[in-house]
Amino acid sequence: MAWNGFTVLIQQHNLQEERSSKFSNTITNNIKCKEAESNPSERPQMPTTIKINSLYNIIKVVIVIVSLIRVPTTVMAECPNSCECKWKSGKESVLCLNANLTNIPDKLDSGTQILDLTGNEIAVIPNDCRTRQIEPFAFRKLSNLVELDFSYNQLTMVPSHAFDSIPELRDIKLNGNPITRISNDAFSRIPQLVRLDLSDCKIQQVEPRAFFGLEASLEWLKLD
Repeated sequence: MAWNGFTVLIQQHNLQEERSSKFSNTITNNIKCKEAESNPSERPQMPTTIKINSLYNIIKVVIVIVSLIRVPTTVMAECPNSCECKWKSGKESVLCLNANLTNIPDKLDSGTQILDLTGNEIAVIPNDCRTRQIEPFAFRKLSNLVELDFSYNQLTMVPSHAFDSIPELRDIKLNGNPITRISNDAFSRIPQLVRLDLSDCKIQQVEPRAFFGLEASLEWLKLD
């Protein structure tokens, strides 16, 4: 029995030494970690390949963003000569200012929303927009137009149903043309029209139904 008691004492002593050793190792490791934190040069470094991959991913994101920004300029059709095609206030715009044009350009994108032909020599706007008058269905291929600027050209009259094919029009500028007559129903099929400028013209005759259909929408009309 004495021998067994001695054996138990030895086992207990060994167990205490083992626990003491583990505790000492734990303290040592903690001290090393603290020293590493206080000394940046000894901190673990991320592999260079990870940094390179991160940079590569950032570059890819930048390229995608730039390509998205450039999309609107690439989806527009070929721009007509003597014109500038761009996105203006979020709308696809064709600007042909003071370009000495005698006809509306042929290569107009059907998605054009703003068409500005200020200061040209256009006298006739024939069918299908090949352009001293506006013929019926002249804008048939430009059904998305919301703004049309024909100021200071050579138009002499606004005939009936001149704008039937562009019902989304909200703003028409015909000022500065030698217009002498505005026919019945000239604007009757553009129920969204808000602004109409006919100033600085030579209007001699306005037929009774010239502005028929604009009673509910028109907010601004200039005739002086």
